[in-house]
Amino acid sequence: MDETKEFRNRLEELTHEAKENGNRISVQQVREKLKDTGIDETKLQMVCSYLDMMSVEVYDEDMPEAASGAEHVRSLEHYLDELAALPQMDEVEELTLFHMAAEGHEEARARLTERYLQTVCDLAGEIEARETGKDPENRLPAGAERLNLEGEFTAEDLVQEGNVGLLMALENLQHQESLAAYRAVLLNEVTSYLEGVVEAQKAERKSDQRILNRMNQLADASHDLEQELDRKPSLEELSAYLDLPAEEIQDLLRVGGEKLKADDL
Repeated sequence: MDETKEFRNRLEELTHEAKENGNRISVQQVREKLKDTGIDETKLQMVCSYLDMMSVEVYDEDMPEAASGAEHVRSLEHYLDELAALPQMDEVEELTLFHMAAEGHEEARARLTERYLQTVCDLAGEIEARETGKDPENRLPAGAERLNLEGEFTAEDLVQEGNVGLLMALENLQHQESLAAYRAVLLNEVTSYLEGVVEAQKAERKSDQRILNRMNQLADASHDLEQELDRKPSLEELSAYLDLPAEEIQDLLRVGGEKLKADDL
């Protein structure tokens, strides 16, 4: 599996596990989940910062009294309101942080992550508008409906995916000559990541639809042959009737939770 996709899957698993535990997860659980992804302390801090931005409380099991125990349940509207309340950053400070981040400074990466969360929301909104035909000026409303991406993404999903892309872009950041160049690189990286996620979801849904169509064809063929032969058809007969390899029919039967009787094979 692609390393970026695997890392994203691990973050999704961490977020899911945290939600099942009142939006709380320990730093030890984070380290354990990512231990075979080449995680170091810098990446660990970035992941913890990302989870915090996603309203997940990351606590240390060795210091249980430090955990507040508060449950964070924020809507997208609340999330956007919080981003709007973040302090502004001037260009000199931003450029300095970019240079530090390119050197691997974890605090600089965390500050830039916070700085560009709103940009991620804007990019997610632009992609949402493009894919759905919605007015980009009214993107990402509270309680946003599911996106028409031939998949299961919500507006919140796109923001979360964009935040992962931001995390990855800052981790791989290289030195640039100017603030404009840093911004362009970051924008391109996050946009490419988001578009890749959407296209991958479309491809997955297309593949799922193809499998569903084949399963329906198989069910219809099995029914027709059973009526014609007055018995259940064999695997070979189904293969000849549908002009499909027997191995593909067996795969479809497994996916559909169906099995042919041993004496039919």
